[in-house]
Amino acid sequence: MHLQYKTKSRPADFAAVKEALDTGSATVIDVRNPGELQEKGKLPKAVNVPMTELKEAMELSPEEFQNKYGFVQPSQSDPLIVHCNRGGRAARAATQLTESGFSNVRLYQGSFNDWVSNGGPLEK
Repeated sequence: MHLQYKTKSRPADFAAVKEALDTGSATVIDVRNPGELQEKGKLPKAVNVPMTELKEAMELSPEEFQNKYGFVQPSQSDPLIVHCNRGGRAARAATQLTESGFSNVRLYQGSFNDWVSNGGPLEK
């Protein structure tokens, strides 16, 4: 069963997320807390910006962002796909990013649970 979360962002499914991770065509942002990633694993090549830090993170200077999160801060036009565990936090993150001026945000509605149920690989 997939929960559907209401957002203005376009949805992304397993195939779209896998393609983005394989090709680098979008930055896949995991908005779960770091402890969840350590406990359950993460999507390969996905980057982590916890939901609780997202708004402030995107307001950092590019240098501060890179130092804190370990990847280049996305521009407002860069393609982004956000996910969490089931989709709730990711839906809020997608809305927050869109309201902050990011124009190419997609929501992986099934998020981590969908990735695992489709046999997607994990990094620990």
